[in-house]
Amino acid sequence: MSSIQGGKPTAEPDLWKPVLSRALIALAFGLLTVFWPDITPLSRAIATGLYLVVSGATVIFLLLSIRRGLATAVGMLWLEASLFLLGGILAMIFQDAVLFAVVTGLTLLLTGLLEVYLGFRYRSRTVLGRDWLITGGVAALAAVLLFPLAGTSLRAPVGVLGGSAVIIGVVAVLAALSYRHDGGRAAVSGEKQALPGVE
Repeated sequence: MSSIQGGKPTAEPDLWKPVLSRALIALAFGLLTVFWPDITPLSRAIATGLYLVVSGATVIFLLLSIRRGLATAVGMLWLEASLFLLGGILAMIFQDAVLFAVVTGLTLLLTGLLEVYLGFRYRSRTVLGRDWLITGGVAALAAVLLFPLAGTSLRAPVGVLGGSAVIIGVVAVLAALSYRHDGGRAAVSGEKQALPGVE
């Protein structure tokens, strides 16, 4: 997942790909909520459900990109992916305003807290740590805001979900670009170290 150079965790060359995938999904959903003012309960349920399901898929993509160093985090990442997938399916089933807010709120709260925990635990071992703290915190905060909005209106919960998705997407885009740069530099450095006489 990452290596340590000079006491600082660096990204593996391919780590940026699942992170960028998550960013694009989050930004697409966030923009959809902005430019779809007349969203119906069915459309809201399907769009949100797909967002959560695909977010779970990006966590699985991340798991497949892990090479070493975070073996103890694998179980929690699988749990996060499962929560996203389950929450997405339930969000598409329960279109009632209250149930929709409860299901999506619980999904964001649990996955957000998992990411915050992972961030604190692994912030000194992987570049993902610092970004987990941000994305997890944003998701958990969105969940806290969602619960009081249960049943109030059709648009309010969507606004919270979309706003949090945009923030997560922006953070993930910046992280992916940083990972790609650092990962490529680490790969080049590793190749040079593997060749005698190359500096």
